[in-house]
Amino acid sequence: MNDRLKAGVRPVVNESGIEIKPVYTAADVAASGGDGFIGEPGAYPFVRGIHPQMYRQRPYTMRQYTGFGNPAETNKRFKYLIENGQTGLNVAFDLPTQCGLDSDDPLAAGEVGRVGMAVDTLADVEIAFEGIDLDAITVSLTINGAAPQLIAMYLAMAEKRGYDVKRLRGTAQNDILKEFIGRGTWIYPVEPSVKLVGDTIEYCAAHAPKYSPVSVCGYHIRESGADPAQEMAYAFCIAKAYADEAITRGLDVIRNLVTLAKNKGYDRIIAVATSAVREAKNGGDFIDLVTEHTGLTIRVISGTEEARLIFLGVKNNVPLTEQPTLAVDVGGGSVELMVGNRDQLLHAKSLKLGAIRLADEFLKRTPPSENMLRSLEDIVTTQLQGALDSFKTKRFDSLIATSGMAGNLAEIIHLRRTNRPLLQINLATISLKDVKEIEQDLRQSTIKARLAIPGLDPKRVDTLFPATVVLRRLMELAERDELILCDKAIREGIIYDFIQRHRERLKAEADIPDLRRRNVMALARRCQAPEVHSLHVAGLALRLFDQTTRLHRLGSTERNWLEYAAILHDVGYLINERQHHKHAYYLITNSEVGGLSGEEIQVVANVARYHRRAVPQLKHEGYGALSPKDKRIVRILSALLRIADGLDRTHFSVVRTLAVRLGATITISLHVTGDAELET
Repeated sequence: MNDRLKAGVRPVVNESGIEIKPVYTAADVAASGGDGFIGEPGAYPFVRGIHPQMYRQRPYTMRQYTGFGNPAETNKRFKYLIENGQTGLNVAFDLPTQCGLDSDDPLAAGEVGRVGMAVDTLADVEIAFEGIDLDAITVSLTINGAAPQLIAMYLAMAEKRGYDVKRLRGTAQNDILKEFIGRGTWIYPVEPSVKLVGDTIEYCAAHAPKYSPVSVCGYHIRESGADPAQEMAYAFCIAKAYADEAITRGLDVIRNLVTLAKNKGYDRIIAVATSAVREAKNGGDFIDLVTEHTGLTIRVISGTEEARLIFLGVKNNVPLTEQPTLAVDVGGGSVELMVGNRDQLLHAKSLKLGAIRLADEFLKRTPPSENMLRSLEDIVTTQLQGALDSFKTKRFDSLIATSGMAGNLAEIIHLRRTNRPLLQINLATISLKDVKEIEQDLRQSTIKARLAIPGLDPKRVDTLFPATVVLRRLMELAERDELILCDKAIREGIIYDFIQRHRERLKAEADIPDLRRRNVMALARRCQAPEVHSLHVAGLALRLFDQTTRLHRLGSTERNWLEYAAILHDVGYLINERQHHKHAYYLITNSEVGGLSGEEIQVVANVARYHRRAVPQLKHEGYGALSPKDKRIVRILSALLRIADGLDRTHFSVVRTLAVRLGATITISLHVTGDAELET
């Protein structure tokens, strides 16, 4: 700044000790990091405002903090302010109401109706907002200790007057922690107070998603003596405490699901997250917490992967041909478009046209205005047409819709056509004419009228209409007069995908339920052992074991070890035929065989090693390291295996079975299917 501009200027320093210049120039912008650091309006770090066009696009909401005397007097003041241009209400409550006291409580004497409105019952709230259009104005309830009760009263009042509470907009201060730090109008101890904040967040998320249940107010802490840095620090810490409370509830739900699954005997849980977590700013933090607290690994999938999984569900439940089929899934946050045939997925696109997203962005009231409808139609058409244009395939054999939205639409249409409920959604069909008819009814109806439509799911009262618009425009753009329903989607697709990727493993588990035997067989196959010969030798060895139990007195555990050693005795051929028995010992001891302990693996490896050539000797390192008990077991089992392997020297399974007679001499009788001269 030049000397002329500096002359006569009184220095201004803000409360953080930072001097405010009278003029900022390009040099200041450069010194702060340049245009790249300052960013665009509506983008990080928000130096130029939090919205791209700020108040040129939409005037800021004007709220004069108002409320005094009784509800009737406050109602008059509300109407006066609205008539004179105020676009939002900021409700002031008297001190007894803020402290949870009725007006006739002795402790409230002298304070009733002062510096705010007195509220004792639902009737008071009804009087305060009588004659005020709640769809046309937003309401802020500036109260903390009794905020849960006032939020409940406000929503109950709106519901009694026929408003859809899912469409109501506004804010409750509900910042109880700053009351403990600053003002002091708290009612309950800290932990139950924060729990109540969590209750309001949870309730509003489910039933009044456009109503903000908390507004963190650092300025009250500032007025209690904090400096600006402390004010911000307290505010962020308080906000994090409320967020942690809400996240904990989500963790509890997942933890319960994991526990239920484990109690049912499921040992695999596949968890995927779609657009809600994908787009959440703290989605990554939430997933990390889920893993930390439940051990569950969640895979966040892209929109394209979501489409692929949905198509797997469709392909395995709707008969497709070799011709391309167009499939659509209308979710809450996104719409997935897929083109494929019975063999493969050809194209996939994820669009931000989810029913909840569209309702939030374009349908500010019910029924919607013509401007809202035009905006909705434009965005749906633009995105759907752009997606279809990007696909190489232009003509489709059929159009299939999945998701609960499409299913509920089909139920309404079928009930209207036949006066009977739809028995099965999968493969049901609806026409473009039927879709248009239901869309027309929904667009003209109030919430109350929509709820009276036979078959309409009350949970979809405000989202079925935008979903119907998407389906109708897609049918028109794809030139399809019929829509086929599929009741399988991403959940089933995840299962089919798992089966495809683990087909061999699942087959092995079905064929060989026992974990240890299954892993032994897997090792034998990896080492390309002669499976027919190995299994035949195992069978002969087990017959020898069973019929000589009176001599060796070994049990079922040792019997299993003998079978495993017999299955693996020839794996050493993978390295070299020469000394393959020693190679077998090496491979078994250096492989991971799930279900077998280190001691068991040593016994099995030694039994396999001594199926030929030298007998067990103390000078052999592997055998010498065994315990005396295990040495005896190896000597017995390896002897039985050596005999069994000798009975199938040609690998032709000539010796089918055997019988052992115990006496002064042990006699083995063989049952053969051919010349067994080479086998004995």
